Amino acid sequence: MKFEWTELTYLQLLEGSAAIFAFIGAILLVFQVLSAPVRKLVDADGRAAGRAMCLLSAVIGLWMFEQDINIFVQVGFIVLVVWPRRTRS
Repeated sequence: MKFEWTELTYLQLLEGSAAIFAFIGAILLVFQVLSAPVRKLVDADGRAAGRAMCLLSAVIGLWMFEQDINIFVQVGFIVLVVWPRRTRS
């Protein structure tokens, strides 16, 4: 008798670090979308940095409460990055 990973956990182990590439791609996509209407990279940099700080704060919160990064947290990260923010322009 032996133990092994099955189903969703096994698929996540096979996937490896693809989630990191998805997050980086989401951040780059949001940066391009934000910089298009503003036409100033400085404003888009500030907005992208704000979203990066939100992600960092979320990861620190997960670390402080010793929570794992499951599929719900990953979806929350994507929503946090992509969700539109209203700013004064």
